[in-house]
Amino acid sequence: MIGRSLFEESLWLRELSDDKDRRTSLVLGWGNSSLSEKEGLIREAISLGLEKPDTDILPLIAAERESLHAFKRKCSIDRPAAFLQPRVAALKYGRKHDYWTYALSHEFVHGSEPGWIFSGKKDPDGTVKFFAKSADNGLLVATAAYCATSFEDACKSACDIFGWEFDQQFAALVEQLRASVPVGAG
Repeated sequence: MIGRSLFEESLWLRELSDDKDRRTSLVLGWGNSSLSEKEGLIREAISLGLEKPDTDILPLIAAERESLHAFKRKCSIDRPAAFLQPRVAALKYGRKHDYWTYALSHEFVHGSEPGWIFSGKKDPDGTVKFFAKSADNGLLVATAAYCATSFEDACKSACDIFGWEFDQQFAALVEQLRASVPVGAG
């Protein structure tokens, strides 16, 4: 589950790193979208009776939105931009294999049948048992490599954005982990 968010955010950081001209517009788009999600959650709480209709939270969100709009005007940005969709970004940045793992991770999170693909074991008597976690070392290493690749990509992008030097020792460790993934795992 954590790998899924890490993958998405590593792609966002990569896009911010690569597209310097749209960097501010992308961050403003993310901020605006986040405020809309926050407002939607509060409105849902109100509709469910979990929050009072005259809550102080909605005016605070409106003030945050106005602050964001003021910053947008100050930066002379016509329209906030949206990040690329994960599939598009993954293909653009050479992370096709990781995208497939990301798509599979949705199945784990939502509990659909493909999410159990690595959890079933057949006993000698033919009984199939499902386990909440896996002891398959190949799968565990592949999962760690997937997460480490996203973390490495995020770190490299952040270093590029802020002008920091990326630690190549970290890159070597991630490459060593990726090289240890058994063929056919992950």
